[in-house]
Amino acid sequence: MSNNKRIYVTGALLGVLAIVSALATTYLMGRTNYLGTSTTFVRAAGFIEQFFSPETTSSLSYYVSTNIKVDWQFMLVIGIAIGSFISSVTSNRNTNKSHTVRKSKRRFSDRGTEITEGKRHLFMS
Repeated sequence: MSNNKRIYVTGALLGVLAIVSALATTYLMGRTNYLGTSTTFVRAAGFIEQFFSPETTSSLSYYVSTNIKVDWQFMLVIGIAIGSFISSVTSNRNTNKSHTVRKSKRRFSDRGTEITEGKRHLFMS
């Protein structure tokens, strides 16, 4: 299987896993709280805003009603970022060759339009 197809298969399997986990959480455990990180990013924004402008943060109703704190979700997001970094550094893949965008220009179609490699991947993938 080519790398392009693996990406789509992996994405589809992750989507199926997310659906199955939501159904299992709802029907087997009777809960409607799912594992997510959106609240963590809002809390991180609250921490940053509180550092630079505490009076603004204290006047916003969302930050007044919810407690800006470091909880397990916040630590999970930090762990994901650190784990991803460690994984990328310790992997044996030569990312310099596999993920860089070439700066050469190629001819696009028979119209003779020059288009860079990055734009070709962006619009034609």
